Amino acid sequence: MVCIRKASLEDAPALVDLTHQLGYTINLQALSDNVKAYLGESDRSLFVAALEGFVVGYIALDVAQTFHRGGKHMRVVSLVIDRLHRGRGIGKLLLQKAEERAKQQGCWVVEVTSSSRRQKEGTHDFYLKRGYLKDGSQAYFYKLLEF
Repeated sequence: MVCIRKASLEDAPALVDLTHQLGYTINLQALSDNVKAYLGESDRSLFVAALEGFVVGYIALDVAQTFHRGGKHMRVVSLVIDRLHRGRGIGKLLLQKAEERAKQQGCWVVEVTSSSRRQKEGTHDFYLKRGYLKDGSQAYFYKLLEF
C-alpha cells in the first residue's frame, strides 16, 4: 500500500535519485538544503510516496499570492515517480494530495509546466486525464543569472 506523507530530511538521499530520474543534476547537500527550505515555510509543501518503507515518488509545491486577481495559486514545482513504479496510480495520489493542500491554502488554481519533450513520455496525457487544461497560448521565458 502506498503511503503519502510529508517529506522529512531523512528522505533526501532518495529524493536525489528521483530528481536525477527527472533529468536534473543535484547533489545531496543542495537537495537537503532545499528539503529544509520546503519544510520550514508555510507556502511550500513537499510530500513523498512511500511503498513498503521506500520513497518511490515526490511532489514539491509552492503557493504564491496572485497579483492580478484575488487569492493564491499553487504551482507544482516537481513531480516524479520512480521509473520502476510508474503507471500504478502513485502520481495520481500525489497530485490529489497537492489539490487537497491547495484548497487548504485557499488557492483558486493548481498550475504545472511540463516540457514538450515529456509529451512523448505520456506526462501531458497524465495531467489532461486528471482534469488539467493545456494552455498553448503562453510562452516560457527564463534568463540564467550570473553571480
